[in-house]
Amino acid sequence: MAHNAARANGPADNGTPFGELLELLNYRDGETLAVCWQHPQHRTHFASRFTTPAGAAAEVSRHAADADVWFSVNPIRKPRGGGRGTDGDVTRCAALFVDIDVKPGGVTDGETAEAITDDLAKALGQRPIAVVTTGHGWHIYWATDDGPEWVLDTSEKRTAARALYRRVDRLARTVAKDRGCSVDNVGQ
Repeated sequence: MAHNAARANGPADNGTPFGELLELLNYRDGETLAVCWQHPQHRTHFASRFTTPAGAAAEVSRHAADADVWFSVNPIRKPRGGGRGTDGDVTRCAALFVDIDVKPGGVTDGETAEAITDDLAKALGQRPIAVVTTGHGWHIYWATDDGPEWVLDTSEKRTAARALYRRVDRLARTVAKDRGCSVDNVGQ
């Protein structure tokens, strides 16, 4: 739920597609997300900063020109031991998502990625709220309802959310396999 993250390309503020995506994910005042980046010359190391939705666009803009930048799709609390957060740090499920990379062993081309997106939309009975191009693929988002059932304040809700993410991951893998491809793991 926390490790898989959307990549944001280019400068962004609340009036840009990145800011709009956070609005579509129903990010709320007081929630926190991780913005992470990795510079091309440091492929074995990444850095992260925890910020509010209002501060996230500026943080993305600081790095977008010369780094690979991504953010936590779901709101998280800052982990006590550092790092970008784990499943246990997710405070609310904002979206279900799929990571489609055009690469050897992944998806072969944009047309196939679009077909997989359409197949998933049919299976889920709903079009995604956003499709973000990442420079090497797509991230597809289906927002959850903005209700208390998605706030992970009990172990039962957390267990149910993990199970749902695993099911969506299996569905995405099956749909991609039916088209002779594979997608990245989003079962966390």
